[in-house]
Amino acid sequence: MHHTSEDIALEEKHIRQAQRNPKHFEWLYNKYFEPIYAYLFRRTGDADLAGDLCSQTFLKALAKLSTYKPCGLPFGAWLFRIASNELNLYYRETKKSTLYSLEAMPLSDMIDSSSSGLEKKEEQEQLKISLSRLPPADLEVITLRFYEELSFKEIAYILATSESAAKMRLYRSLEKLRLYFEEFL
Repeated sequence: MHHTSEDIALEEKHIRQAQRNPKHFEWLYNKYFEPIYAYLFRRTGDADLAGDLCSQTFLKALAKLSTYKPCGLPFGAWLFRIASNELNLYYRETKKSTLYSLEAMPLSDMIDSSSSGLEKKEEQEQLKISLSRLPPADLEVITLRFYEELSFKEIAYILATSESAAKMRLYRSLEKLRLYFEEFL
């Protein structure tokens, strides 16, 4: 999701309107519902749970909208941060282990398009196994970068770290993934 400075300015206008009157929050909700829901579904593999967490994310965002300060990033970065916190809270409270639904990830996007159909299917299966071996923190940074298509600046904001730390985390995560994947070769 690439945002221009004009996109961000338009969002900031809608944010200011929504801060004055909550009915204006609808524009922001409509713009970000699908990406936030998809992110939560990839993280849970459960449509109902993703829907509940998505609702909680937007309710919390609306409740805390008066405290939101534009920081030159798309509003979505703030929503992803809230969604990530809601997920972590859910997993802490339920004592369930963090899950990523690899079925919900478009693995074909990460596979070489020159492969034949059968090779692609095998590579997708190998990639799924390799991804499943990664710790949740590594999967999160890969998900944010490649499936949510967020910038390093946005990822750093969501993970409450520096941009260089986010890049290093992604680099290390991809290196682990590459090593796991190469075990199949």
